[in-house]
Amino acid sequence: MKIFEQNLQDLEAYPILANEILTFAKDCKRFVFLGNLGAGKTTLVQNLCAELGVNEAVNSPTFSLINKYVGSYQGKPIEISHLDLYRLNSIEEALDIGIEELLSSNEYLFIEWPELIEQLLPEPLCVIKMERLENENRKVICRLFE
Repeated sequence: MKIFEQNLQDLEAYPILANEILTFAKDCKRFVFLGNLGAGKTTLVQNLCAELGVNEAVNSPTFSLINKYVGSYQGKPIEISHLDLYRLNSIEEALDIGIEELLSSNEYLFIEWPELIEQLLPEPLCVIKMERLENENRKVICRLFE
């Protein structure tokens, strides 16, 4: 396991952090985001998508559960699925939305509130924990499991 840690002072630091996370993760395409409401998970996903060449607005899939995007990274077209599992109540609901197919796909996956499917998460996996500090600062810890 590799660890990368960063403190964010303001919103302008998110694009730099997104680039650093993608560099840290190397070929890993599965990312899960841990943190309380308001920790900045969706903002970080928006910046990761921008780094991956997504040109459309990236929004939280709180009600749709899954948003799909197309981007271009390192000169190659890519697909991205952004999931928000906050509203799911059971692992069966996750299976019903096709979580196993998504986890075995070759697209980028950004999963907010992954605790429900923890037992299904394969490696390689980048686990990003975000914590809100004083004065809107954030602490971000990335763990890469290979």
